[in-house]
Amino acid sequence: MKTLYSIVGWYGLVAVITAYVLTTFSFLSVEHPLIPILNFTGAAGVAIASFRKNAYEPAVMNVIWAGIGLVALAKILL
Repeated sequence: MKTLYSIVGWYGLVAVITAYVLTTFSFLSVEHPLIPILNFTGAAGVAIASFRKNAYEPAVMNVIWAGIGLVALAKILL
């Protein structure tokens, strides 16, 4: 189970950084649905891994970040 949390955390890190790179270097617009999907799933992954390690500060920050990603996705799709 420890390995699963580690994989989820690493996925989260890669997803959030990928979203940042894609928008910063203008590969994708922030309005592209992939960006909030990466932000939501990535932040959720980091939050899960952080809660598992009792690292509450990054966990809370990433729960908020995931919420922002979810709202952004809803705004794009609706």
